Amino acid sequence: MLPINLISLRQTYEACQSQAPELFHTYLDNFGIELNKQQEREDIMRFIDVIRESVNPGSLGDFYIGYTIPQISKEFDLLRIGSNFILDIEIKHQSTPEKIEKQLRQNRHYLLAVKPAVRIYSYIVSTGELYFLDERAADIRPATLDELAHSIRKQEIEKVEEIDKLFSPKQYLVSPLHSPEKFANQYYFLTNHQEEIKKDVLRAFSGPDIRCALISGTAGTGKTLLVYDISYHYKIRYRQDVFLIHCGKLSEGHLFLKNKDWNIYELQDYKTVLQEAAKSGGLVVIDEAQRIRRQEMFDIFEAMSSIGARFIFSYDPKQYLSNAENRGELFHELKVPYISRSLKTTIRTNKEIASFINKLTDLRRLRHDPDIRYKHVYLQYFHDAEALRNFLHHLKHREGWELLNYGWGAGLSEVAFPDYEDRTNKSVKDVIGLEFDRVAVVINEYFYYEDGRLYSKGHPMEYQLNQMLFQQMTRTRDELYVVIYRNLELLKWCLEILRK
Repeated sequence: MLPINLISLRQTYEACQSQAPELFHTYLDNFGIELNKQQEREDIMRFIDVIRESVNPGSLGDFYIGYTIPQISKEFDLLRIGSNFILDIEIKHQSTPEKIEKQLRQNRHYLLAVKPAVRIYSYIVSTGELYFLDERAADIRPATLDELAHSIRKQEIEKVEEIDKLFSPKQYLVSPLHSPEKFANQYYFLTNHQEEIKKDVLRAFSGPDIRCALISGTAGTGKTLLVYDISYHYKIRYRQDVFLIHCGKLSEGHLFLKNKDWNIYELQDYKTVLQEAAKSGGLVVIDEAQRIRRQEMFDIFEAMSSIGARFIFSYDPKQYLSNAENRGELFHELKVPYISRSLKTTIRTNKEIASFINKLTDLRRLRHDPDIRYKHVYLQYFHDAEALRNFLHHLKHREGWELLNYGWGAGLSEVAFPDYEDRTNKSVKDVIGLEFDRVAVVINEYFYYEDGRLYSKGHPMEYQLNQMLFQQMTRTRDELYVVIYRNLELLKWCLEILRK
């Protein structure tokens, strides 16, 4: 997106409105601006007509119109970056002080991650009212157009080469497990889509009929944050116990929350949880539910029919490790009324890395995303185990990459590939539901393609190496290092993907 002068925007709109309306849209496209709604366009033009009386045209440049933070879908109406403060002007046709305050507080949260000083205004077109909030104010207050004009004139404009780099999604994404302190202090916001699902679930649970909610979504859609947030608000609203079951090994984030009086359990304790819920009612939340073994799932379904608690199952059908896991395929067997919601938008996963993973696991997607450049996916090939082991040691200890092993305890040897895997690395089981900034994975000779799909061979018992690889790769937030070992076919296709 490019910045624009507001007077230029106004005069182009006026000149094109009657003679060449399509030319105006072409003009907007040049700046990456979308003003598709007539009311939205008219409200912005009316604001410009008002503010131009107090500010000369030269001071009304460098505004981003409708800028949206990537992956989060947080939008700002009129945004300008300054070295002394960020200026944000929200334009509303009509609104209420309560709604305005909620929006300005949310905007402040996002802007303060970029600059320590902000000035945020909300202009109500239908009434001419103006409200203000900065980085220090406890509450919004009425403001005057003279104050706004003063802020516009006093801002020291900072030229930004690429605004998306300034608003990196990473600085806003809070995970209860990765950032438990921020979560415990409620220092986060849900996306609009998450808020809608939250309202649907709490509304459904307020009546006597719905006993269960299913929330699905792929990696990075914010399932865990959503169900933990619902748990928090359910406990406050209904003053009932909430029990959370994590279908994996408890992380440091889980333990932090347990110390804050959250009732969090591993899956092996599910019978204890069901007994407690039968006594007290409340809410049982099962995160990463696709990993529950089929018989355990049927045990839970049977118990749900006879106890008064509500249930939430959060799951990703793609994130399974063995054939014994339910993969989210058994919910049609539920014996209680339920609602089902799906998170569609990926907010955590880097789109570049997600595209690479999609193509690697299914070559039929090779032509997808032709404009993406894989600047944060790295590739190396090795044929000698000792050289590979030394290289992986360097990545981990010198460059800070997270390396994940394929095996653990029962079913798989503690280290599945002892020739080069380090026993001190975390295993796939250790990182279920977790995320890291930089992840390195090894793809060895056990992997192959059949009809364009990635498969694996030779895995012990029922565990699938290709699913373990998928779990490993989807744990990264920023960068992915792919190391190929003795597999020229995979090297060929990785190079093909990166070349595209």
